[in-house]
Amino acid sequence: MGKDLVITGLLVVIAGLLAVICIQGRVNLNILTEVKKVQQVSDKTACEKTGGKWQKRGSEPASVYSCIMPAKDAGKACTDSSQCQSLKCIPPNTAVSGSRTTGKCYGWEYYVGCTPVVEKGVAQAVCPD
Repeated sequence: MGKDLVITGLLVVIAGLLAVICIQGRVNLNILTEVKKVQQVSDKTACEKTGGKWQKRGSEPASVYSCIMPAKDAGKACTDSSQCQSLKCIPPNTAVSGSRTTGKCYGWEYYVGCTPVVEKGVAQAVCPD
């Protein structure tokens, strides 16, 4: 029963992510891959054996633990978060919000928390959660 609750919670989180992506006008088929992974890896031991990290996702009180896998394009140069599997193009530490810059794709498929990102070649401070 607990496993079903975790999977249901993960699917709710993923549905929320899909809604945010649609609202922002971004379509990323990697989300479908993530749904598949959530169904396949539902405990910490299995997650870590497949190279993932077991991490809390979402905002309280609806947060759940799930397996976060390394992004295939980690460290790739980018000018917009839509170019990255993680949907996070991270600017250099020296970038000032509002300035033109390039970044690098975040190293994991999912990012929790507030971080600067690069959107359309411009550094921006955002808080997605």
